[in-house]
Amino acid sequence: MSTQIQAGECMTGVTIVIPVWYGRDFLSRCLESVRQQEKVPYPIQVIVVEDGTPEHYMAEDIAYRYHAEYHYIPKNQGVAHARRFGANLSVFDDGFLAFLDQDDFWYPTFLTVMIDTLSRHPDRGFAVANADIVFSSGRKYQLYQTKFPSLRLQDLKMFNHIVTPSQVLMRLQAFRQIHWTGELKTPGADDWLLWLSLSSQGFPGIFVPKTLIAYLEHEGGAHQNISKMRQSEASVVEDWFPQLGFSKWDQRRYWAGVEIERALHHAYQKDWGQFIRRLTLATVKDPTAALSAAWYRIERKLKHWV
Repeated sequence: MSTQIQAGECMTGVTIVIPVWYGRDFLSRCLESVRQQEKVPYPIQVIVVEDGTPEHYMAEDIAYRYHAEYHYIPKNQGVAHARRFGANLSVFDDGFLAFLDQDDFWYPTFLTVMIDTLSRHPDRGFAVANADIVFSSGRKYQLYQTKFPSLRLQDLKMFNHIVTPSQVLMRLQAFRQIHWTGELKTPGADDWLLWLSLSSQGFPGIFVPKTLIAYLEHEGGAHQNISKMRQSEASVVEDWFPQLGFSKWDQRRYWAGVEIERALHHAYQKDWGQFIRRLTLATVKDPTAALSAAWYRIERKLKHWV
């Protein structure tokens, strides 16, 4: 599946990095979906990065069965590190980069559609596809049905509209130029930081309204741990917003948005007392930011954003 590249060759290609941790049950389907990609106009390099899985559960044999490169990191360091590690092994001078999670899989036209989209939009640094959310029972639904993600930087600062990196194809040179580290005090929102880094450094995204991947929703998924994800997002806002050149206003607006989301959670449960209390607290604490965050919520609804 991976193309053998001679040392010193200057080539355009597609590098696909698949981080693996206890992934034997999923990896074959994932790699098979890469092998089934149709009419890809460039050579493909597939890199499986095993992130500290104990020996008895390692997936080395599966990777080699699909002719993918296999690299083992002895101590688990997290998915962001594994993605960075794999991306740095790309043999191409130019082209595209994808981070495909072990339990997700692409439909056969993912690469051709995404490459074509980026080729027709040279001002865009990454493309985002629609997805099917698939449950272990076999039930599935389309991620973006009547709504779609906003990839404007000002909106990404408020909310990560992208569920999984598996939806995304990036320009390889864009990724290299932003020098992404993804290092957070609490892991989880590393991908949000990546989209913010790309967008803020001149490589905005574009949405592709075609369902091109399957995202497996299960109990082990990172998005299930809401508390940990909130902590990770807080690390992005407090530690990385300033490094990306975002303002104190961006931070205030984000936190006001969090408070409004919490208030609305009580409204959905018809707990009107807590709703009014939360909304009042948010408004009193920072009225200007609360008003801006509330307008963002209205704009999301009016423009059918997720």
